[in-house]
Amino acid sequence: MASQGIREIAIFGIGAPSQRRKVAEAIWSRTDHALFLDPDMKPMDQEQDRNGSPIHTTQIDGRRTAVVRPETCTNCGRCIRSCPSGAIRKVEGRVQVDSRFCTACGACVDACPRQGIGLDGSPLAWLQISATTNGRLVHGRLAEGVQASPEFVKRLLERSRVEVRLYGMETLVIDVPWNEGPLFEFLSGSTGQRIVVVDPHSTEAMETAMRNLTFSSEAPTRLAIPTDDEVGYRFLTNDESHGRSHSRI
Repeated sequence: MASQGIREIAIFGIGAPSQRRKVAEAIWSRTDHALFLDPDMKPMDQEQDRNGSPIHTTQIDGRRTAVVRPETCTNCGRCIRSCPSGAIRKVEGRVQVDSRFCTACGACVDACPRQGIGLDGSPLAWLQISATTNGRLVHGRLAEGVQASPEFVKRLLERSRVEVRLYGMETLVIDVPWNEGPLFEFLSGSTGQRIVVVDPHSTEAMETAMRNLTFSSEAPTRLAIPTDDEVGYRFLTNDESHGRSHSRI
C-alpha cells in the first residue's frame, strides 16, 4: 500500500499514450514538492524528459545463478556430481549450467578446485534518478533481452518512496504505461489516488475506462482529459464520466 504521509497519484491511460503522458507531466509540473516515476523501461530521452540530468544510476541484478568460467574450467565434472538440483551437465564434453534449475546454493563452487564455476547475477535493469526542470525523476531501463516484471516495478516504486521521504517531498506522481496485465495490476493496487486519462471524442474509450478501470480499492479514481490551455488537463464531471454528456466535452 501507499506509504503513510505521502500522496501517491498513479496516472493510467485509455487511448493514445501521448495523451496520458501530457496529463502526467502537467500534473507533475503543477504539483509542488513532487517526484515523478516513469517505469516505462526505455532509455532516457533527455529532450522528452525535460532535459533531465542523471544524478545517480543503480544497477539491479537479476537472480544469481552458477556460471561456468571457461578460462579455468577443465570440465572435470565435480560440479555436476555436487549439484543437488541437477542444473549442471555436460554438453558435447563441456560443462553447462541450466539456470532454470539452479538454486544458487554454492555447492558447485565449493566442489571446484580451480574456481572454474561461480555465482553471478546478470544485470536486470538500471534505476536512474535525474534532475529536471520540474524536479526529480526516477526512471527504469531494462537490460537487453529482459522483460518487464512486477519485481522490477516494485523496486522502482520502493526507491521512489525512499527519494520522496529523503528530500521531504509530499507527492509521488507515477506515469503508468500499461492498462492491463500484471504490471498494471500491481501498480493499481499499490498506490493511492488514481487518474485515468481518456479520449474525450471516443465513447468506446470512455465506456472501456468505466468498465475495466473500476478499482476494488477504496482509493479514489477520477477520469481526466488533456486540454490545450496552460493547465494541460481537466477532470471530467460525474455526468461526463458516465458518458451522458459527451457533447459538452
